[in-house]
Amino acid sequence: MKPVVVFLLFVVMSVPAYASEEMSFRAFTNGIACKHVVASLDKSEGAKTLAIMVSSFITGSNYAKNRESSIDLKSMLMLTEQYCRQNPDWALTTALIALDQSIDKRMAAEAKKK
Repeated sequence: MKPVVVFLLFVVMSVPAYASEEMSFRAFTNGIACKHVVASLDKSEGAKTLAIMVSSFITGSNYAKNRESSIDLKSMLMLTEQYCRQNPDWALTTALIALDQSIDKRMAAEAKKK
């Protein structure tokens, strides 16, 4: 019982310190420009890395939104590549957010058809 009380006390005492820190959106893809993604697609490792980044981002987004998307990875990669080719100086994060929004629009259109 004592360890639980100590743990709860630690949590309560650490909340004010954590709450005072400024929170901002950060992603590991923020430092990667679309032009770097496009340039790396010629190498198999670059294509694999993009597939991991896209699938990870969309999996997290699907989980957060509690949605089940029917779009396949190949289509998501094609959309991301197209977006990056059109906007080479933008961060990959921007392309991934645009992909996420296009999935939402696609799902809304499919729901209207039913």
